[in-house]
This record gives sequence, C-alpha cells and structure tokens, in this order.
Amino acid sequence: MTNLETFTEKLLQIVLVGQPELEHRLKQPQLRQLRQRLTLRAKTHPLSFEETKAYVMQRLRIAGSNGHMIFEPEALESIHRYSAGIPRVVNLLCEHCLVGAFVDQQKTVSAAAVESVAREFDLGDNTTSQLLTTPRVQNAQNFDLLEALKTLATIADRLRESGHEVSKEEKL
Repeated sequence: MTNLETFTEKLLQIVLVGQPELEHRLKQPQLRQLRQRLTLRAKTHPLSFEETKAYVMQRLRIAGSNGHMIFEPEALESIHRYSAGIPRVVNLLCEHCLVGAFVDQQKTVSAAAVESVAREFDLGDNTTSQLLTTPRVQNAQNFDLLEALKTLATIADRLRESGHEVSKEEKL
C-alpha cells in the first residue's frame, strides 16, 4: 500500500497482514480511500492434508526436532480434519497436543490426544469454518489473553491429572 514516491523511489510502503476479519473491515464504506491504495493483495487458502503434514513437520524441524515421528499418522489426519487446513488452528492443536504429551510423558501424540484437544476448544467440522467467517467479538489483545489462559489451564489440568503437586514457587 503506497502512493508516497519520488521519480526514482518509493518513500513509504506499508504491509497490512490480517485474518479474514481485516478483509471484512476494509470493505466498510469509510475505508474506501484506504482500499484504493492497496496495490497488491494475497490471500492464503486452507492447506491440503499433504501441505498440513509438511507444515507440521517443518515447524517441528525449526523447533529442533531430530526427525522422530512425534505425531502419529492418524493424529496428523485428525489435525487436518479439525483445523480444516487453517494454519492458525493447526498451530493451536499442535501446541496443546505437544504440551499434553510433555505433561503425560508421552513420546508421540495420538489421534485420541488431538480429538481431546479439539473437544476442549469446541472444534468440529462446522466450528472451524465458523472461525474463518465469524468476526471476533474480542479485540486482538483479549483474544491473545484468552489463548494464553486456555494454555495455562490445560497445563494445570494435565499436571493435576498426572498427580503432580504445583507448589507456590511453580505457580509464579
């Protein structure tokens, strides 16, 4: 997005990146002039199963995985099914499954573990498509806070289930 330039160079470039809600907001009549300044648009589409699998494997490699198969093949299928190939939801499922596996001292993540996490977040065949089309009621900060609180609650529940006592020092 730009129109500040000289004869030889552009003076300012702004990149807008967002979720589907950004596109919805940009369609508002009062943002017509801003919309007219957008010179390039790119939109990501849901990942196929193979792309989802490759995405998860690449993220694990970047995080330092040694190539050990952490997610069982059926777990990867469940991740794709519940996420509908949306990277944000893939990340959510994988993160919580990995935390659960760590707390439960499991070396692999099963399809049952993915389904458990999907239930915790009320993900189903229709829910993921609603995540894509329903504008958020909360602002971004509230959404991030809510996600962090859900992660902490999941960790606390898993620790309690494993019989681990959480001391005051660990709570801080």
